[in-house]
Amino acid sequence: MKKYLYIIIIISIFSSKDNIINAQEKKSEKVENIENLVIGIEFPINTKFTIKVTKIDELNFKYEILKTEPYNKKLEMWNTGNLFDENGETETIEFYFAETTNNSNILVMQSRSKYSIKFKSKIQTEENGEFSVIENVGTHKGSKTTEIWAKKTYKIRLSNFELKN
Repeated sequence: MKKYLYIIIIISIFSSKDNIINAQEKKSEKVENIENLVIGIEFPINTKFTIKVTKIDELNFKYEILKTEPYNKKLEMWNTGNLFDENGETETIEFYFAETTNNSNILVMQSRSKYSIKFKSKIQTEENGEFSVIENVGTHKGSKTTEIWAKKTYKIRLSNFELKN
């Protein structure tokens, strides 16, 4: 009889709708984080996006996309000082990935993190083509950084956010 009572208690715990939903959400979060680490996060050209970076251990960061929106203006390559608000959310990096007035492509980053962060980046230079690895300087705590490409770029993929040494 005791065995049946234990079995009924266990079944009732695990069959609770909230527990099932929480388990599915956690599983979904883990899968998304693993995909972001392995594959990265992609953005098409002419996109403004914000990523929150949270330090999870001595070297690595968890990152999540807070906001993504189209940005359909051409940027002036040497005049990007007015893109970002002075007071943004802490521990975030804001990005503008856009075309410029002189037909280049630009990635402008404003870091509001207290850490200098490096990450891997790949760009897609042919529509529906493969991604190619490119070097980047990463971000520096509290500063604005710019990357520029002369070749037409369709998408960018970012991954492996880590602390700079």
